[in-house]
Amino acid sequence: MLTGYFDEGVREDLFTVICGFASTVDQWDSFEVDWTLFLASYGVPYFHMEEFAHSIGPFKKWKGSEAIRQKFISEAATVIHERVKAGFIFYVRHAAFKTVNSLFDVSSVWGSPYGLAGRCCIEIADDWRKGIFGSEEMKYIFEDGGPDKGGLIKSMTSIKLNFAIPSFEPGRDWKRSQQWPEGRKGLVQLQAADYLAYESRKAMADRLEKHIPATRKSLAALLRVPVRMAAIQEMRFAKFCSANSIKKRLDPNAEIYTKFEA
Repeated sequence: MLTGYFDEGVREDLFTVICGFASTVDQWDSFEVDWTLFLASYGVPYFHMEEFAHSIGPFKKWKGSEAIRQKFISEAATVIHERVKAGFIFYVRHAAFKTVNSLFDVSSVWGSPYGLAGRCCIEIADDWRKGIFGSEEMKYIFEDGGPDKGGLIKSMTSIKLNFAIPSFEPGRDWKRSQQWPEGRKGLVQLQAADYLAYESRKAMADRLEKHIPATRKSLAALLRVPVRMAAIQEMRFAKFCSANSIKKRLDPNAEIYTKFEA
């Protein structure tokens, strides 16, 4: 059995990216041990890239201490590199989603850019699985708290091929609450996906807003793992909708649809 762990990065005005890593269950079990020991060696209870990047939470103690920050993030990348088999990154530009959704009823099929990115990321992960492992099954686990779980769930079976519904788990322990009387145990494997999602979001935002093409060093450290990356292209997405008979929002005979016919 293979398992893929996924998390999202969102820039509300620009894009949604879904990122994840896949490996065997045995390797993920070893990762859990290695990762737990790694965090303990630095005296931090969990890894969360947003907190680390801004030196808050358990990482506040390192604010301004670039040497230890660089050492910590480098070792984190090494632990991931030694245990995962492959990584996956899929971007959806919100403008492209909005444009195609104005022509086809995209939202009823994929829900949102998050649902579309999640479905597409699973597709490229599944292609990798079939090419490397053949009939070996893969389970998909997403960080709980994503912006549109319902849309992602719907997208798994709204078009062919159908995929199993992913599970949603926290990346770190949740305290007891009315909703979760026993609390919830976090899956540290999702902290690896959080790292990749943050770095991918930051790299794309820098590219779009600041025109910085170079890959960030912290992202490059993760890309030592074989990574498959893709993005929605507006015209190809519209042609896909046309070819798969996604409901048209305008007059079906409107001239604009002829651009998307095969």
